[in-house]
Amino acid sequence: MEDNKKKIISIFAIVLSLLLIIGLVVSLFFIYYKSGSFKDFYIRVNDSELIYDYKNNYNFIHDETYKIEPIYVMDGNSDNHKDDYTVKVVSNDNNNTRFEFNNGDDNYVYNNIDFTDCFKIQKEEGYFTFQHTYQKLEEVIEAKYGEVTFEENFNIDLDNDYLSLVVISYDESKEVRINFNVELEPQEIIVSEDHLIF
Repeated sequence: MEDNKKKIISIFAIVLSLLLIIGLVVSLFFIYYKSGSFKDFYIRVNDSELIYDYKNNYNFIHDETYKIEPIYVMDGNSDNHKDDYTVKVVSNDNNNTRFEFNNGDDNYVYNNIDFTDCFKIQKEEGYFTFQHTYQKLEEVIEAKYGEVTFEENFNIDLDNDYLSLVVISYDESKEVRINFNVELEPQEIIVSEDHLIF
């Protein structure tokens, strides 16, 4: 009889210990999840590269099509909303990318500009494709505003990203931002007797 009591007490102690461990693990997970450290919305580029919050200096190659898949994790509504997200291309606003330009008598500051209509974005089931055909930032601006003139001493600094591809979750609570340039850097320099060829 005493052996049975010891067995029951030891089984009860083991079950109670397991429940406490499970409760602790679940509690830590929810604390981690609610703190924002756990990412429940991200994107996958060309079926391989994962981007969770933002990525700077992304190299979207001119005339190449990119498949970008928004992914929801731990969201009971994600199947219902997998195609319900927003994609836009905007100016990457910071002090290093701010400059002025003109269209006739209209003056503009390169800040808070939506360039979405200037890029090829095609939504498909579960993903979208993205492509650009520009070789210079000036071409993007002129696609939106027509012929423009730039402030004196205007110069593109290739160390700064002037554009952002932004993907926003269906409930607008999360976004992933890819900062990029369309400027093409010289890939090869050939020196001849007469001139430089890029």
